[in-house]
Amino acid sequence: MMINVSERGLLFGCLDQIVSETLPTLSKLKEAGKIRFTEITSLPLGIFNYVLDRVPPGTVDVTLSYCHYSINDSTLEGCWRNKCISTFNGLLTEAGPPEWHPASVEIKNACQAAAAHSKAKGKNMSKLALQYSLSNKAISTTLVGMSSVKWKLSFLFSI
Repeated sequence: MMINVSERGLLFGCLDQIVSETLPTLSKLKEAGKIRFTEITSLPLGIFNYVLDRVPPGTVDVTLSYCHYSINDSTLEGCWRNKCISTFNGLLTEAGPPEWHPASVEIKNACQAAAAHSKAKGKNMSKLALQYSLSNKAISTTLVGMSSVKWKLSFLFSI
């Protein structure tokens, strides 16, 4: 079961409701074998800290964090040892991120400059960024999306 949390809390309630009602109910469902895992996902890291600091260890199996462990943002570094953390990003590509990406214009421009610099040096920014994210053994899982099978295969065969 996945809970998507916004800055104001769950779309139907508040963070305290997630802590006092939602997660305990999901724990009971897990104990009964009705669900296998509980995941929370949110952009602001403060929400994770708020929720995880108020529930027993193991209540949340996975957290999914967007854009918080990459070359341009290592906010996750050391945050949650022994937690499953995943990251999504699109800034560090030659194509750049989609328009809806939450990064500021300054960060987007800096990432595009880094991608251009990497290309001028004969390196692929996407590959460098992925290698950086995969190199941290404290982060158990990094989910990766690629725009083409060709790019995926070229990366896999270059490892």
